[in-house]
Amino acid sequence: MGDPERLSADTLYDLLSHHRRRTILELLLTHERKLTLSDLTNEIAVREYDDEITEIPGDKIVDIHISLYHVHIPKLAETKIIEYDQSRGVIGPTEDLQKLESQLPPPIIEWDTSSE
Repeated sequence: MGDPERLSADTLYDLLSHHRRRTILELLLTHERKLTLSDLTNEIAVREYDDEITEIPGDKIVDIHISLYHVHIPKLAETKIIEYDQSRGVIGPTEDLQKLESQLPPPIIEWDTSSE
């Protein structure tokens, strides 16, 4: 599944079906560097709650962290569009993600978190 040209439409739609996976890809493409799991968690929390990280309840941040760690990042890493060093908690874009960039939807302005 590592070649972006070989990702089926169903696989691509599945990867993009959750706003957190879309946000992870958007953040990696925007920053153009590796980010820590904590960085991603905090940026996603700030976007979802439209507030400063210090104002977001800790349990909400933990929930986001858990979903990224157990669901979203492994699902993206499985297709090789991101690299994930689980032992260091570092996630980075791959060349495959760069190749897919033109197929990704524009950044989401309004957050639909109802599919939690």
